[in-house]
Amino acid sequence: MAGDGQGDQAAEEEPNLYLVTLQQCRDSLIPGARDAVYAGQGDPGSSIAGAVNGGGWECTSAGEWVTELLEHTRTVLPAFDDAIRDVGAAISAERAAHGGKDTVPKDHPHGLAWSRSWHNIQRMNQY
Repeated sequence: MAGDGQGDQAAEEEPNLYLVTLQQCRDSLIPGARDAVYAGQGDPGSSIAGAVNGGGWECTSAGEWVTELLEHTRTVLPAFDDAIRDVGAAISAERAAHGGKDTVPKDHPHGLAWSRSWHNIQRMNQY
């Protein structure tokens, strides 16, 4: 109906594309990166450690090096889970900042302007 204010309000809001980006990170980008590192092998350092330990190396430092390597690589997979949790928290904060809605006020930096900014960032990373 004309004059009911709903059409005016809808015209004053636009999709929150920043929120969409965060959701894509949580749902596909971070899990995809984790899966690429994981590749079904567990700790990404395990295959290297196994090759060094079982490869017949005649090196007194190999055991120490493998231990140090595994101390570092053991934290890789949990870091992906931490990233997913952090992005989830950012999603919650973004929704809360906009009254639980998936929209933002017209001309908000997280609205339609975000798409152009994100596209430019992605394009710059290709070069």
